[in-house]
Amino acid sequence: MTAKTVLRMILGETDTAPTPTSAPQQSDPTAAPTSAPQPTSTPDNNGGSNTAPNDSSADKAKQYIGQPLSSLVAALGEANGRDYENEPETGETGYHYYDSFTVSTTVDDSGNEVVAGVW
Repeated sequence: MTAKTVLRMILGETDTAPTPTSAPQQSDPTAAPTSAPQPTSTPDNNGGSNTAPNDSSADKAKQYIGQPLSSLVAALGEANGRDYENEPETGETGYHYYDSFTVSTTVDDSGNEVVAGVW
């Protein structure tokens, strides 16, 4: 034996390529895949509750200009949010925010709200 061979033996080196080890264990290929969650159904607006109005709802809201806000709410449901501002020139104005449009109202001294605009 040569010194080079002895050194390779000590270091654990060989002249041949190393033998590959087995592949890592994979999960059982015959196992059934997990199922994806099922989507939920879209609620309808049969009860007139707070829903996501669409553009046709905005067109319907425009039909209530000049009428009490309560009539619009009965037809389309409550707004998602609202703000009120007291403006010196016009008095109190309400802004009622739906998903795809906004309704403005005027508020008289008795607190009655009347639909003034839709955009």
